Amino acid sequence: MKNSLPTGRKLVLFGPEGFRPAPKNHRLVIVMGSNPEEFFKAIDESLGMISKVKMQQRNMKLQQDVFTELLQISNERQRLDELAKDVDTDLGGRKEGGL
Repeated sequence: MKNSLPTGRKLVLFGPEGFRPAPKNHRLVIVMGSNPEEFFKAIDESLGMISKVKMQQRNMKLQQDVFTELLQISNERQRLDELAKDVDTDLGGRKEGGL
């Protein structure tokens, strides 16, 4: 079976027309002025935003996992309470019956 998805490392361009594959032999060029400080500041800000979003996603996953576990514990506690009531009822009935 032949894979219909292209493989390999390809550049994708984004512009007003949307996403499109870069032409063959396309090169990415970054132009900086004589003072690269603003460029690196922009890169730092971009990476900081990406890091913040990724951390929020990890925190959201952790919160979901914790909530799921708390819900499971609550359900188990409720079942144990019901079981304890059933045991008390059974033992109470035997004591009254004259063991």
